[in-house]
Amino acid sequence: MNEKKRKVTIVGAGAVGSTFAHTLAQTGLVDEICITDMLTNFALGQVMDLSHGVPFLPQVDFRVGTESDYADSDLVVITAGAKQEEGETRISLLKRNAAIVEDVAKKVAASGCKGVMVIVSNPVDVLTKIALEASGWERWRVIGSGTVLD
Repeated sequence: MNEKKRKVTIVGAGAVGSTFAHTLAQTGLVDEICITDMLTNFALGQVMDLSHGVPFLPQVDFRVGTESDYADSDLVVITAGAKQEEGETRISLLKRNAAIVEDVAKKVAASGCKGVMVIVSNPVDVLTKIALEASGWERWRVIGSGTVLD
């Protein structure tokens, strides 16, 4: 009998996305982690680096993902976005990141994904609301996660 693979797709291969992928892999809770990024070669580099640690991790497959991976993902984590520049206001950062998150959320919803979306991009509260509205999903399926580090 084939069990459904537990799959997470991470949108954004930067420091947050790759750290999330590594930490998630250590838990043993997922079978497959797909990393997508508008810079496909950058995502490939992150996947290659993470794959070198596989012998020391619970069984997990890392691979470069595409938008088609949203459809059967249990969790889509959006870490993509511009980095906040020194002295930049949150409003300015919001203007740069809103379009990114809205676009991804619409694509995730259009894929038919039945999972949950987690927003990690900043400013997280407003971007979570944007993702919720763009997706048209129930509130419990769109979650924002942030810290007070920045």
